[in-house]
Amino acid sequence: MGAVALALVYQGWALWFAAPDMNPWHARSAVALLAVLHLLLLTLWLPGPAAVSLARDRESGALQALLLTALTPAQIVAARWLVGTAPTALSLVALAPLLWIAGHAARFPPGRLVLLALVLLAAGAGITAASLWLSARLRPARVAVVAAYALTAVGCWGTLVPFRPLEIRGENLWWLLSPVFQVAWLCLAEPVGAPLVLPVLPEWGFFLAWTGIVTFLSLRGTIMLVATGADR
Repeated sequence: MGAVALALVYQGWALWFAAPDMNPWHARSAVALLAVLHLLLLTLWLPGPAAVSLARDRESGALQALLLTALTPAQIVAARWLVGTAPTALSLVALAPLLWIAGHAARFPPGRLVLLALVLLAAGAGITAASLWLSARLRPARVAVVAAYALTAVGCWGTLVPFRPLEIRGENLWWLLSPVFQVAWLCLAEPVGAPLVLPVLPEWGFFLAWTGIVTFLSLRGTIMLVATGADR
């Protein structure tokens, strides 16, 4: 039944964007709206489960039992991260036909939707990794959950607030950390080099690099906390 409903949604979406009078800018706005709603879903969906996964196991003693098995701390953390990140990939798969149809109507250049998907995947991976670190670092579990949602809200939405010390040539470098800004830029503008004297990367490049660093450091810190049996 769900598959039939989804197929009907895809069909209606395709018919709407196949209209002869469809404005490409309306299609771009539709892609941006889908991506922002996806980010909103991630901020509501990912932090809680990731933040309680290790915290509850630690409180119940299950984590100590896992450490007595042949599993390494890295394997335990990697498994939790992959499970926590899976909803991001699965929801993107479900959204892919809608994004492709609207992107075609928006006359996006080749690769733009790929960049958009990478930004959304990177955001989900970073949220999950940071929430896992909080899960291993904070006690009890409810404190880790609250901290994870607060950090995610600031990272995804709070970075839209201008930060004057980082303003260069009319653009705020603080915005480069926001996935919402990246979505708006990819859908409604043309990516260009960041407003530095010698731009090295486009806006999305800085975001992917920043998110990759956060994800790596969060996972590394989580592995170290699990390995040392941190109980805080």
